[in-house]
Amino acid sequence: MEPLCDYEFGGANGMAFRADIRKLALIPPESEMAEVREFEELPENLTYPAITPVLFELMKVHH
Repeated sequence: MEPLCDYEFGGANGMAFRADIRKLALIPPESEMAEVREFEELPENLTYPAITPVLFELMKVHH
C-alpha cells in the first residue's frame, strides 16, 4: 500500500492510498463496510460521488 495523494474537498481533508490487493477476505463484524467487491468501473450510488471519480481517475494514471 502506498499513498496516492492528499486532497481537500468540501472543507474536508483526506488521503487516498493505492493498494495491490491479492486476496479479498471477510469483513470483520465491527466494520462500517457492508461488503467487499471488485469493480473495473465505478459503481453507481457512491458515498462521495463528487470526489471518488476524480480519485479513481488519478489512481488509473499512477497505476
